[in-house]
Amino acid sequence: RGWDYGMIGMKVGEIRKLTIPAELGYGSADMGTIPPNSTLIFEVELLKIN
Repeated sequence: RGWDYGMIGMKVGEIRKLTIPAELGYGSADMGTIPPNSTLIFEVELLKIN
């Protein structure tokens, strides 16, 4: 859900830093290299909308 919220209103060519708290990311799930209850940080650029 964190990606969904973070992309709202984003325009083509925009760069945005998404900080996704654990409850909107993987939560307490073990994702291998990502520890449970981790805050996720992404830098995303919207290149195109199909």
